[in-house]
Amino acid sequence: MYSGKLNYKYLITFLFIFFASSYLYSNLPFIDHDTVIYRIIGRDIFETQSLPYTKTFDHKPIVTYYIYGFLNLILHSNLNLITSLACCLISALILCKRNLNSFFILSSGLICGSALYSYMSGNTEILMLPFISAYLYTFDRKGLPKFFVLGVLAAILFNINYLAAVIMMPVSLYMFFNNTFANSIKSIIYFLLGFLTASFFIFLPFIAWNQSILDYFNLQHQFLKSYSNAITFNSSKSLIKFTLLLLPSLAVFICFLKKDREFILYILLFLGTVLASFSSGHGYIHYLVPLSIPMSLMFLSSFNYKKTYTLLGVLPIILGLIYILIVSIPAIKSPKGPTYLLSDQGKKDLLHINQLAQIDNTSLNIKSSHIIYLFSKARNINKLVFPDHPDIFYGKDSEKYYIEQINKHPHLIMTEINMCQSNSNVCDLIKKNYNYDSTSHYDFGYDLYVRKK
Repeated sequence: MYSGKLNYKYLITFLFIFFASSYLYSNLPFIDHDTVIYRIIGRDIFETQSLPYTKTFDHKPIVTYYIYGFLNLILHSNLNLITSLACCLISALILCKRNLNSFFILSSGLICGSALYSYMSGNTEILMLPFISAYLYTFDRKGLPKFFVLGVLAAILFNINYLAAVIMMPVSLYMFFNNTFANSIKSIIYFLLGFLTASFFIFLPFIAWNQSILDYFNLQHQFLKSYSNAITFNSSKSLIKFTLLLLPSLAVFICFLKKDREFILYILLFLGTVLASFSSGHGYIHYLVPLSIPMSLMFLSSFNYKKTYTLLGVLPIILGLIYILIVSIPAIKSPKGPTYLLSDQGKKDLLHINQLAQIDNTSLNIKSSHIIYLFSKARNINKLVFPDHPDIFYGKDSEKYYIEQINKHPHLIMTEINMCQSNSNVCDLIKKNYNYDSTSHYDFGYDLYVRKK
């Protein structure tokens, strides 16, 4: 049972935010390119028992694909939106301490954070929210065995996104060492047992289906070694801008909130998320999504003080959300965005691909988007379907990779638009064995070539 008298202001605010975000981000085929490839790899797991990366590669860990593979089975539309909303609501349910008004406040904050930093895309940072929330909830329990559960949660988080190790590191260190030395050692042992137990079950399908776990780790290592780089000012501009957006709110909360153990955990989670975002070497703002948990919890705590402080704390965030509405929504809803697939021409393009795929569904994309593999019957012969992955893997030798893939003789080849207007070894081979068919402008667009008979 939920305690506390229902506050209709909180309920109305929650309903407004919930339905506004549902309206803004509904009926989109996709929101983020990353989540599309998660669905493609997840679909392979559930449809053909092909574990990563037998057919398709992306560098995220395996639990992400388990989640999206399952969701792809049961949700056929609005998957990203429903996933994002579900993660926010489940997180609020875990953290609200059975208080209905707290649930409404936390849900509102988490949805706003997911919209602000990730456009309700369902990216891995949003998938982590319920497990981070469970991590904080479990630490409040009594007894050393809770550290076994924390180890299980840590393994799941780590295998959703490797940055979780950095995000949760300050919180975990505080949990371990805010105790006597003997209990700290015992808690670490329990934690490691939980981590190893969960890891065993996470990777058990590789043994059950007799597939190579070494290939999984080797491909990840090879990619991440090339993908990782030092953060620069230019690449971190967005991270800096959106982190600064929260600093006035954080300053207000620090000044007026009680400095208890919960407050320390909130600050440590905030610092861990910022540290992980800037240590990634890339300036993607969706790395900041976990900030919505400590900010929402501090916002909730501020209700015990003057409402002026609360309003002062959330004003910058409100301005950020207005910015998202003005700048981002038109881009998502534009004819060149995800909605192109819903247009008459987009539907014709997909119908044409599907007709060709009925003859032979083998296909290869070269510097063109991987989106087509989710929404059509075409199936990739190349593992590296993300447009820039071959360049990251092979650098200057990426041309050799494309030639090897073309020599597998796929029925369809989709290249970057106008790529073969100039001569190259890759294009010469395509022109020799394939006929130009048509051009589509969905997403990044592609020139379609069909194998000669």
